[in-house]
Formats: sequence, structure tokens, C-alpha cells
Amino acid sequence: MKRTPLIETGDAALVARAYDLGLKIAANVKNVLTKEELEQWESSLGLIPEAFRRGFCLPLGTAHDPEKNVSSDEEQLYSWVTLYKDLGVILDPAEVKIPERKPDFDRLIVVPKGMTAQKAFELCHMCFKGKCWKYEDQSLDFIAPEDKNDRTAKEASYAIWIRDCQEADEELKDLSADNLTEKEIKGITLCERLCI
Repeated sequence: MKRTPLIETGDAALVARAYDLGLKIAANVKNVLTKEELEQWESSLGLIPEAFRRGFCLPLGTAHDPEKNVSSDEEQLYSWVTLYKDLGVILDPAEVKIPERKPDFDRLIVVPKGMTAQKAFELCHMCFKGKCWKYEDQSLDFIAPEDKNDRTAKEASYAIWIRDCQEADEELKDLSADNLTEKEIKGITLCERLCI
């Protein structure tokens, strides 16, 4: 169903009601945000329309279907926005094109523009308070160069769907990277694996 923003309806009374609601929301911002959150929003004004839509325009209580235990596209995208925000990485959800879901591919991975395997490892190192390591001292970007990956975030943020499991897919578990390349099957990259 196509959403029509109030401003596009031409209904002055509805627009005035929205303005009044905005004033009430603005009056309460001081009761909700911390100093750090205020500063982050001040430096990320472009995220406000999408965050507002996420918070106010999705039907309450319907974003997550507990019977299927599958989160909506928007819910998963915003969990990534929140995660990256907590790690000091700005991810503009408006820049992320979510591909169509395939059956059984229920886990969304979002990789922000500029993220590399080494940067993802460094975020893990910070997040887990140093309780992660790698076998080599060299940068993961040298060991697993981006030009060998199926996708990179060099030019733009992106999203992919994966199966929500830890092990390799049953039908692919005995195939080597060379076999997958021959069959033109794109897998999960090291950077994507580190992000999840």
C-alpha cells in the first residue's frame, strides 16, 4: 500500500494537526534524549525523517510477527542502524536498498559504506573488549582483499539476506570456494560474517 505524506494530501487541517503533534513531540525531546543522543541527532539530521517514520508510521505492535519469529525488513534495518550508532558508525537507512527476500532467507545483514573486513574486526575488538583475535598480525584487508569478494561497501552501503543459521547451507557444505565460484553462487563475505 502506497503511503501518502500529509503534506501531499493538500488538506490544510491535517497538516495543522501534524504540526501541533510535532510541537508536542518536540516539547518532550528534552525528557527523552541524553546529551550524547542529542549531539548524535544534531549531526545526523538526514536520519530524522526515516527514524520518525519508523517510530510513528508503522502500525504499533505489528513490526515483528512472533508466530513466525521473523522480523520485518524495517525492524531488522533499524536494529542495524542502532547497532552501528552504538559503535559510533553512522548508517543512513535511506541509503540502504533492501533486496527482495527469498524463502528461508530471513536474516538481514547491512554493511555500511566504507566497512571492510579489518574495520569490522576492529569494531568486534572494541565491542568485545579485546576478547577476539585473528591468526595473522596483518590487516584482514590484505589477507582477504576486497577484489576477491562477491560484494563490497567501498562505494555504498548495502544489504543482503542470509539464512538464519550458523552452519553452512546443507546443499553447499561440501563445496569449496572454487566450486562456488564455478557455479556462480555468491556466499557471505568475511566482512559480512564479522558484522553479524
